Amino acid sequence: MKLIAPSVLLAFISSCGGLVASGDGGVDGGVVDSTAGSDGGRDAGADVQTDGSGDTGLDVHADTSTLTTLAVAQGSPFDIAVDPTNVYWTNADGDVMKCPIGGCGLKPTFLATQQGPIGIAVDLINVYWVSNVSGNAGGGSVVQCALAGCGGTPSPVASSLDQPNFVATDGTNVYWTDFSAKTVAQCPVGGCVGSPTLLASAQGGPLGVAVDSANVYWVDFSGNNVMKCAIGGCGDTPATLASGQSAPSRIAVDSMNVYWTNSGTGTVMKCAVGGCGGVPTVVASSQNGPYGIATDGISVYWTNQGASTVMKCATGGCGGLPTTMASSQNAPLGIAVDGTSLYWVSFTNRNVMKLTPK
Repeated sequence: MKLIAPSVLLAFISSCGGLVASGDGGVDGGVVDSTAGSDGGRDAGADVQTDGSGDTGLDVHADTSTLTTLAVAQGSPFDIAVDPTNVYWTNADGDVMKCPIGGCGLKPTFLATQQGPIGIAVDLINVYWVSNVSGNAGGGSVVQCALAGCGGTPSPVASSLDQPNFVATDGTNVYWTDFSAKTVAQCPVGGCVGSPTLLASAQGGPLGVAVDSANVYWVDFSGNNVMKCAIGGCGDTPATLASGQSAPSRIAVDSMNVYWTNSGTGTVMKCAVGGCGGVPTVVASSQNGPYGIATDGISVYWTNQGASTVMKCATGGCGGLPTTMASSQNAPLGIAVDGTSLYWVSFTNRNVMKLTPK
C-alpha cells in the first residue's frame, strides 16, 4: 500500500477545511509497522467480531485475541485516545466521536463538529483536540469538551494558532505542537486563550507530543530531532534527546523511555527519558511507514501505515522481530492502549478497532 505522507495528511485536512493532511513523503500520526509476520489472511485461531457490521473481510490479528470493530463508515478517522470508560477519536472530515470501550453497537456518540480536528487527548474530566484550519493563519485552536458531552460546542483552551497538530495532557495542562508556527506550547486545562506558555520556538516542524510528570517530549518532523523541555518552560532552550532522525512522526513515553516512529527510514526508536547520549536504540527496523505509537510500560505498539499492520515489541526489545497484532487494516494511523486492549483507527477502511487482549 502506498504511504500517506505526513504533510500530505495535513494537506488533506486543509483542503477539506480541516481534514487530515501533511505533505512530505513520511507518515504522520499513527502507523507503527513491523518487520515480521504480516500475513494477508486471518489467523486460524483468531476471533473476529464486528459488533454487528458484518465487516470481517479486512481484519486480521494474533491468535487468542479478539478483534472488534467499534465503529464503521467514519469520516477519515485520524487520531484516538482512551480512558477507563470510552474511546474518543477525531474524524478528519470534521467530527469528534466517542464509544464505550465495551462497544456501542456501531453507533458512536457525536461530541462536536470541528474544522480539521487532528490530534486528541483525554484526562479524567475532559477530552481535548486541535482544530486545524487549513490556509488560515491564526485560525487554529485547541478546544475541550466534557467527557459526558458539551452540547456540540467545545470550549476554547487556546486560539489564534497557525497549524496545531497534536496534543497531550497531564490533567493540569494541555500541550500542543504547531507545525506552521514551529512552536510547542502549553496552557492550563481551564484555558489561556490569548496567552499560552511558549516551551519552544524555531522548531523545524513539530508533530507528535507526549508528557510525563516532569517533561514534555516531541518530535521535530522537519528538523529530524527528538526534543524535551521541562513542564512550565526551559527558557526556549529544549534539550535534544536525538538528532539525525528521519521524519519522526509520533511519540510516546513511559516511566523509563521515550519511543518514536521514524517514517522516513521505517524504524521505531527509544531513548531513556534522562537522555541516551544522542544514541537512541532501534526497537524495530524495516518497517513500512511506521506512524502512530503507544506504550503501556511493558510493550510498545505502533501502526504501520504502508504495511497496513499493527505491531508490538517488548520495551526491552524483541530481537528485531516485533509481533504482528493485526494486518489488512488499510492505513492505520492513531493508536492507544489501556490495561487490556489496543485501539486504533483505520484511515482508509474508515473503521475504529479494538483488540483484546493486547
